[in-house]
Amino acid sequence: MLNFPFLKIFNQPTTLLGFPLLYLYFTLGWAISIGVIYLFASSAEPEQTEPDTEEQAPR
Repeated sequence: MLNFPFLKIFNQPTTLLGFPLLYLYFTLGWAISIGVIYLFASSAEPEQTEPDTEEQAPR
């Protein structure tokens, strides 16, 4: 996302809704990255462990 070709593509004197295209690229890319990380983290299932109900006596 921060490689030369992408920066060259979005570093244009064009604005969208009054914002420079490069700023929008960074902001939207950052937000999308956080969303993707959230989806991966929420889809990962934690390990299921059975709780020990019996107390172990000292040996």
